[in-house]
Amino acid sequence: MRKTITALAALTVTASALADYAFYGVLDDAVYQESKVTATSTASKILATKQNKMFSAKDNSRFGVKGDKEFNDGLKGIYQFEVQLDQNGTTLFGNNRTAWVGLEGKAGAVRLGNMDTLVYNVFSAMDVNGRVEYKPQLWRYINGSFVESTSLVDYSDRTRNTLNYTSPAFNGFVGKLVKAYAATSNNANNAQNTGVTSTGTLTTANGKNGQMSGYAVHYDQGPVAARVVRETWVATGMNGPFSTNLQGANASASSLFVAPSLTDKLKREVNAITYDLGVAKLSIIQANAKLADNYVKTTTYGIKVPVGEFSFAADFGTGTYSGTTVGTTTNYLNTGKLKDTTLGGYYTLNKEATLYLLNSSGKNEQLASGTAYTTPGTQKFSALGINYKF
Repeated sequence: MRKTITALAALTVTASALADYAFYGVLDDAVYQESKVTATSTASKILATKQNKMFSAKDNSRFGVKGDKEFNDGLKGIYQFEVQLDQNGTTLFGNNRTAWVGLEGKAGAVRLGNMDTLVYNVFSAMDVNGRVEYKPQLWRYINGSFVESTSLVDYSDRTRNTLNYTSPAFNGFVGKLVKAYAATSNNANNAQNTGVTSTGTLTTANGKNGQMSGYAVHYDQGPVAARVVRETWVATGMNGPFSTNLQGANASASSLFVAPSLTDKLKREVNAITYDLGVAKLSIIQANAKLADNYVKTTTYGIKVPVGEFSFAADFGTGTYSGTTVGTTTNYLNTGKLKDTTLGGYYTLNKEATLYLLNSSGKNEQLASGTAYTTPGTQKFSALGINYKF
């Protein structure tokens, strides 16, 4: 407790020196139930799990500070830092979600530091249910992983050591360019200088694993919002549909798609559009990823309808995947189909607080090296909670 108070006091003193600033945050908690079945071709090997607990189901709880400081001739300094909160854990302050500093002027804005990827920003803004935590929204399967200290780590939501340029708005259009350097330092003695093989073996990547370059075009005009994003990742494996949500077969050596060589790059592309009719908001999100001959392709359709203080949202997603080449071995989780349906109900208490009820179900129907999986991977998820923003 003393350490927490000291940290907050230090944060307040620091922020007071940063000119115009604002504290902000999200507190989210819910009672939720989740059940999963791991896909298998042998009924006796079905792995099923079920759990009930408290969880930040709609948004991760977080606390941050952002602001700016005017210089001259329209130039100002800008900054933001944000940490994840775990109100149900033993340690309140968690991951570094955002920490960057930059400059903004007539020619646009430049930011340097740790920040959300271009793809992550699209999903948060364009999905009618938002980026619900730990549910089988199909666009999650275009994420990638790379080795850091002998462990596979997913960094597709945020990148460190990142340089980001955002253009001024022009007739509703905004352009973004990003370059993310190696995930951590480029010290040749550190494991972050390694790539991934199909069995998790470390392979020299000359300090480039986790590097990413990309661009995005945003359009916001009247009832229409659109996003086009392209990202290219170096020395990165693709999670595919074998991770924590729509679980694939329990295969230790074939848990993700990996390129045959480190020259193959993971390419992610997202096209999204929403149209606000007033009585309803419609959305379409296409999210695809390709790594050598491996791919995941998904499309999600959404609708959100406001009714007084209530709003109701529904997502319907379909997708396909194929893993024909995986390192030096053939991944027996070869091809498959994905489905996801998510329903959300929201009641606005005031401009800060919202009650919500979420229910989702997904299915991963797999074909692997000619063997049909008699039991598909499935997930069912429901949560009743409150989201408070300040």
